[in-house]
Amino acid sequence: MQRIGYDNARARMPTASRAVAALALGGVAWACAEAALGLLPVSTVTKGYVPVLGLTGLLGGWYGLGRETLRTPYRTVLAGLRMALYLAAMTVVYLGALDMFRHAHMVKSTNVFGALLDGLSFGLRAAGELLSVDMLGMVIVGCVTAAILTWLTQRRWP
Repeated sequence: MQRIGYDNARARMPTASRAVAALALGGVAWACAEAALGLLPVSTVTKGYVPVLGLTGLLGGWYGLGRETLRTPYRTVLAGLRMALYLAAMTVVYLGALDMFRHAHMVKSTNVFGALLDGLSFGLRAAGELLSVDMLGMVIVGCVTAAILTWLTQRRWP
């Protein structure tokens, strides 16, 4: 009778790296959004900012970081820095869009281009408030750490 054996060292689990990337980047994004709320001015509309940025990190980890094949540590660090840039861009876009809708609701903007310009300027102003050394360090170190965890997971389960 023939015995069937399974070598666990050769197990393939491509979704493991995606899951690790999604959870790590989602956690980093959630923590950074919670920390950023204390740095923003009191008059800033931040409704839904933390869940939206957390979901952005989760989806960015699953579709962006987890899908990418990270072959070298250099590419891993670059992927983490790219994810930090995406989270920063999402902050500008989301906070700018909230302000644009608030201005449109209060009928302060006379046309669509003015509303877009106001929203973009507020998003950039809010990003300027968040440009502190500790906040940038938190985002960059967190995203690079998430990328390194993804790289280690991809090496374990190719």
